[in-house]
Amino acid sequence: MSSSEDTLGTSSFWLVPCASQRDFFDSIVKDLAQEFSTPVFCPHLTLHCVFQPASVRSALVPALDRAVQKLPRPISLKVASIGHSALRFKTLFVEFEGANEDLFGLARSLSAELPSDYMFAPHLSLLYRENLDLKTRERLAKMYAERLRGLTVEFNSVTLVSPGKGHDTFDFVEDWEIVEERPLD
Repeated sequence: MSSSEDTLGTSSFWLVPCASQRDFFDSIVKDLAQEFSTPVFCPHLTLHCVFQPASVRSALVPALDRAVQKLPRPISLKVASIGHSALRFKTLFVEFEGANEDLFGLARSLSAELPSDYMFAPHLSLLYRENLDLKTRERLAKMYAERLRGLTVEFNSVTLVSPGKGHDTFDFVEDWEIVEERPLD
């Protein structure tokens, strides 16, 4: 990857669960990753993604700080169901109840400051695997729905994430890097 000013790259803003719930979801992600030979990743809810020239990257941390200042408290979301799809980054995921104004406000704040084509669709992924068969996805969704439905998840930090050294996209999950993290407290 070139370090020239016209190099494009992706960055992502995540909402991350509190430590005890991060550990809980991390154990699910690890179990599924082991079962399906997929990479492990930090449990998160993606708030916003931007694809920008390298010269704009310096605006990302201040945007993170301003967004967190507008919402200086944790966000609690109740698990509604477990969704699934054949898409790699949405193979098996937690869906939440209702439209939480704090959550949507935080996402809107980042989107207004750093416009992109990202479509906010709040979820917390449990497995990344392209083309997992429907029967397996349905079995997993049912199993985890029984385990997670009704659980309240508290998110208490916002992170800025990069694809990792040498990458311009998030295709290489194992190389993802947390650039900055800010608490919501």
